[in-house]
Amino acid sequence: MSKTFIDPSIRSMGVAYWYGDDFINKQSPCSVHLIETKDLKLNWQERCRMQVVELEKKLRFDYTSRIYCEAPIFMEGFRGITAARSGAIMKLIYLVGMIDQMVMTKFNTGLSLIPISKWKGQLPKSVVRDRIIRLLGKTACREYKKDIWDAVGMGLWKMGVL
Repeated sequence: MSKTFIDPSIRSMGVAYWYGDDFINKQSPCSVHLIETKDLKLNWQERCRMQVVELEKKLRFDYTSRIYCEAPIFMEGFRGITAARSGAIMKLIYLVGMIDQMVMTKFNTGLSLIPISKWKGQLPKSVVRDRIIRLLGKTACREYKKDIWDAVGMGLWKMGVL
């Protein structure tokens, strides 16, 4: 059974894909992708649309696949309040809804949402990155950047090793 993990963001999106036994054997993902929208002239809705179109091109799917996505949630504290006031959470919810609709339309299945508090808790990205490197090795992680780290981290968490 293949598994895909998506870490969504309005500016970039990390995707990690495991195929069949690779997930069972707790190996590195078969492929990772960073989907970025660098054209800041586009409004946030247009950037979301571009990311979903690019994600659709990258997704590999068979009839036993599961697609997981980090669920947008409100986080307490200064950063969470700032994100809520700026509209960032609403924009992220919009993006995840678009991803779910695309997955449902194209693959006849929905996303399985994973709350950040469940897979990562309060860990900073740097700690997650260090743990992934320790588990998979520097060579396996050489192409990882930005949101790819969290997509891989979700997959490793789902395997029970992170």
